[in-house]
Amino acid sequence: MNRRKSLTLFGGLAAGISSSRACLWDSHTLKDELASKPKVLDLILGQFPHHGDVFYQTRIARLEKQASLNVNESNDLAVAYVRLKEFTKGMAILEAQIKKTPGHYETLSNIGVTAKKSGDFKKGADFIEKALAIKPEGHMGLGDWYLKALRWRTKYERSLENRPPAFNFLNIPYLGVFRENYYGMEEGFPRGYPIPPEHRNRFLKMVRNDQSFADGFAALGDYLTFSGDLNLAFLAYTRAMVLKHQNPVEIRRRRRTYLKHAEAHIRDPKRKHRGTAFWKAEIAKAEGMIRQGLAWLERYKTVEGELVSKVGDERKVEIADVEAELVERKISRVTIS
Repeated sequence: MNRRKSLTLFGGLAAGISSSRACLWDSHTLKDELASKPKVLDLILGQFPHHGDVFYQTRIARLEKQASLNVNESNDLAVAYVRLKEFTKGMAILEAQIKKTPGHYETLSNIGVTAKKSGDFKKGADFIEKALAIKPEGHMGLGDWYLKALRWRTKYERSLENRPPAFNFLNIPYLGVFRENYYGMEEGFPRGYPIPPEHRNRFLKMVRNDQSFADGFAALGDYLTFSGDLNLAFLAYTRAMVLKHQNPVEIRRRRRTYLKHAEAHIRDPKRKHRGTAFWKAEIAKAEGMIRQGLAWLERYKTVEGELVSKVGDERKVEIADVEAELVERKISRVTIS
């Protein structure tokens, strides 16, 4: 295990300043994702570019003036309504479009995500499954992970029995992963994880494309724990708790493991805050970072809206333009020091 990573804790916060981004397809999706390559910390805190309401309102106004729309423009219009939480309007456009172009991957995928965002996880899973039959690699290489997440949420999001899940969305047991000597322990942390290292980017894409999915952050936290990135893992677990994870007992278990390990390696023996006080302080610090990260996102959307309003066309405002304006205004992201 990399001890340097495990002992850093959070240091201080850089002055920076709930988003729900799912993998909807529109004409900006791939372009935006290539233009914005957030770090792991940014993904956990939610402090990476998302378009705001003004962007989508401007798109709707522009597209609705057109006499006719091609399939991509139709999806653009539908996605704009969905982003503004007008799910009924967005779904109506998508369902009309799929009748015209049956088997169109982007439209099927958008119907699935729209159903999910409106709370119908089963319908969402059904349409994502249809989309994956056409394009098995899915959105940006996520494969069937988004489908697994929807099926997991169908089962556990509104469980009438109120029983916490025993397995995460990848069917990995919560208790088994963190049971002492399950894989062999070093300083309280298991050495192995049943997801190979090459899937790291899938975890990052999962939380990037669905910032509302608590178990996505919990699974990312497990992966980061086993790779030795303990500060980031602790933040991921805290984000899962902020999103009201369906098995809070297991997520607290993971945070306790981190906190015990961190406290045992505090180098200053005179440090006053130990035990419960230390734990509460670390959790509060992590929650504060998440709030600041989401505040940065809101500032991003505000600045983007101002720039879009000036030019009157959302297509003429790039992520780089907004980022440059944020730098000019000295609005920075949260960092770990």
